[in-house]
Amino acid sequence: MATTRQDAWTEDEDLLLAEVVLRHIRENGTQLSAFKEVGRSLSRTPAACGFRWNSTVRKQYKEQIDEAKSQRKGAVAEEVTVTEQRSLTLADVIAFLQNYQPEQELSSGLFQRIQQLEAKTERLEREKQQLSKQLSVYEQEYKTLFAYLDQRRSVVAPDKSESIQLLRSRDALEKVEK
Repeated sequence: MATTRQDAWTEDEDLLLAEVVLRHIRENGTQLSAFKEVGRSLSRTPAACGFRWNSTVRKQYKEQIDEAKSQRKGAVAEEVTVTEQRSLTLADVIAFLQNYQPEQELSSGLFQRIQQLEAKTERLEREKQQLSKQLSVYEQEYKTLFAYLDQRRSVVAPDKSESIQLLRSRDALEKVEK
């Protein structure tokens, strides 16, 4: 008894796959983009569509594929002939430059953004240096304060200063300082 898989391809799905792939061939698109388009339509992966195309459907549409390829070559040949016949005029150059202008504005916008980011980087670097200097001053003042406290403790309780020196030698107090 033959069972039908739930994910089996129907004739309509094969037809849709063939139509889309042939259209992409005619329009000089890629098969991968055709597989993605069909995959979105059929809720299948592009890989599944590509596998189905290469394993089954392509063999059924050999003539149509050759015809689509020849149509594509004919369209490309017509474009080349039209551009070869046409001479370049000053108006063409002006039109090209006007169309090119938005790209220049985009690149100048990017250039301005880069300049802004570089200025911000310099400002942050100066601020970092200033904060590093302040930190160094605070660390020095902190050490001075602890030295002063150590002196006062030794005057008040001489026997405790030895224990503080012992702790300091073991870096216990240094960790607290930082």
